Amino acid sequence: PSAIAFDKNGDLIVADSGSHTIKRIDRKGTISIVAGTDGQFGDVDGDALSAKFNAPIGVAVRDDGAIVVADTYNDKIKLISNGVVTTLAGSSRGLADGSATNAMFNTPCSVAMWHNGRIVVADTLNSRIRVVEPDGTTWTLAGGGNADTVDGTLLEAAFYRPAAVAINADGEIFVADGNIVRAIRNRTFPVVETITKARRGFVDGPPGAATFNRISCLALKSDQDLVIADSDNAAVRVLSSEAVSKEMPT
Repeated sequence: PSAIAFDKNGDLIVADSGSHTIKRIDRKGTISIVAGTDGQFGDVDGDALSAKFNAPIGVAVRDDGAIVVADTYNDKIKLISNGVVTTLAGSSRGLADGSATNAMFNTPCSVAMWHNGRIVVADTLNSRIRVVEPDGTTWTLAGGGNADTVDGTLLEAAFYRPAAVAINADGEIFVADGNIVRAIRNRTFPVVETITKARRGFVDGPPGAATFNRISCLALKSDQDLVIADSDNAAVRVLSSEAVSKEMPT
């Protein structure tokens, strides 16, 4: 299992990557398949229980209850709604903005709901943060494509391997980029900022001094503190919202 998200009923939606399915765990702990064919990979839309994914890693839930899936190794963003799986955006592996059927991704690993029904995608091996509109139109929000760590304006910035995204109540986008946490936020104009120390390690403290080791997932608590799956440190850690908003690394 990879990413998790809660639906409006409080059930847990799980991207069960190894079984190529999306599952639901209800409040009683009962597990059921929402979409996909257990143990079989492929790229098939249609009836949810006959559909096929290829190791889906990212999952999010829209306000209307539809489930958004980063179908990672099919390089597509898919939608589960009313018992049917459809491809929302993506065609073959590559890099292309544009209409739903012309858009291309390369190993998208995370999705998060933004404003006005938009979906933010960590397009991992394209080293970019992309946006999918409700109609599937796709555009690049940030990242120049070079696998690097460069802050600055959205066009100047570069990401290394963005693996996870989370969005706070103010619409700020947090990105797990290798061993660091970065943010896309409005200053005088939209910018990409690195908010933790750009070094592998295991150090607590102010954001600018904190170090991590292969961050695989991000989530926001109700108080907007950022929860971090620090995978290779085998730890779950928290960056306080107050500290993140006030302090920038030197």
